[in-house]
Amino acid sequence: MTTRGRAPAVIRPATPADRPLLEALLVEASAGLGYSERLMSEIRRHAADDPALARKAIDGGRVLVATAGDTILGFSAVDPPDEEGRSELTGLFVAPSAWHRGIGSRLVEAAAELAEAWDATALRVVGSSQFYLRTGWRVVGETGTPLGEAAWMLERPIARR
Repeated sequence: MTTRGRAPAVIRPATPADRPLLEALLVEASAGLGYSERLMSEIRRHAADDPALARKAIDGGRVLVATAGDTILGFSAVDPPDEEGRSELTGLFVAPSAWHRGIGSRLVEAAAELAEAWDATALRVVGSSQFYLRTGWRVVGETGTPLGEAAWMLERPIARR
């Protein structure tokens, strides 16, 4: 995808060397959403412990990174399916400077392809961003985040290829 003269983003598995940059991106993207200072303080405090960036997730190829050249634009993380066939999208973060360029959608599609390879039938996510509603996810319940914020449980089917 080339947008407004920008180089196309490449989606690739994250490496352990990416982890510090992904932690910083998680904080930057969260700040761009306008969260309260109290919540941002918690996000900064817990970024290093975020399960989406766990060593086993990175080493297992479950974290995907969008890059343009040497710049990381965003990342997604997905877990293998549960007993009901649903994989959880455990992280989706895009640098605010790369918003509205299709990066988030591409990262979700890459996560869905990975989940499909595991025979998942759907993706689930806990989130509160309008991005999910705009991109075809449906609310299947209400829940909370690990940091105590209200959120939706959203789901979208995985299209079989």
